[in-house]
Amino acid sequence: DRILIEPSGVGKLSDVAKAVAGVEGAEIGAKVTVVDAGKCRMYIRNFGEFFNDQVQHADVIVLSRTDSASDGKVVTASAMLSQLNPNATVITTPWSELSGEQIVQVMERIDSLSSTMHEMTHFHEHHHDHDHDHDEHCGHDHEHEHEHEHEHHHDHDHEHGDHCSCGCGHDHDHDHAGHHHADEVFTSWGVETPKKFSEEEIREKLNELDDCRHYGTILRAKGFVDSPDGEWVYFDYVPGEVDIRRGGAAVTGRICVIGSKINEQAIKELFNIE
Repeated sequence: DRILIEPSGVGKLSDVAKAVAGVEGAEIGAKVTVVDAGKCRMYIRNFGEFFNDQVQHADVIVLSRTDSASDGKVVTASAMLSQLNPNATVITTPWSELSGEQIVQVMERIDSLSSTMHEMTHFHEHHHDHDHDHDEHCGHDHEHEHEHEHEHHHDHDHEHGDHCSCGCGHDHDHDHAGHHHADEVFTSWGVETPKKFSEEEIREKLNELDDCRHYGTILRAKGFVDSPDGEWVYFDYVPGEVDIRRGGAAVTGRICVIGSKINEQAIKELFNIE
């Protein structure tokens, strides 16, 4: 059974959570806060103690009235809330475009930035380990196989010591002289954003990731973002190849990158993330 608790306007979420934690046989499934996108700054200024407590202790923050607020206000509100609570998922898409199931999946952490990042890391670690085993037995130049979950895949020769796709000519960290765990070699970066990008903008930015001198060695990128035409852009990237498709609304935009010696600041600037 699920019990929904809606505290009064001056109730602190932290106090409610403590009270529920002491109830035998009950556990907190998710803590959710709803914030008016157009009044976020005013709430922080005028109701700091109570408002900030609600935000800082929430697992999910739902922005309301995003359909009537300007894109700039939604972006600003999302950024302010993420500063107060960087671990919460901020739902920025208008409620009318989402299903109840989508919101529940976010509340239960089935659909989150961390789950996507874990999926990408696990995916690459699995294929990286597989290619190690293959290379050790067959004795010929190995191939790194990059597969997308939608069954579109791309094989590209990846010889260590040769030049990478951008011509930078450095050796990749995941060499075959000794076996390294993926966590020791690869790093990942991800962000949730309400910013809108056209399909052409996303294609251009993903192609930029081939420049390993500037961005580091990017092995994979994936995500989805809203677009000015209202149809969401879903994308996958591996070096030298970009796959873009259209789909339905998500709770907010999400961009995830995995690679070696990645330049996070350069990637933030590429996608205009402050």
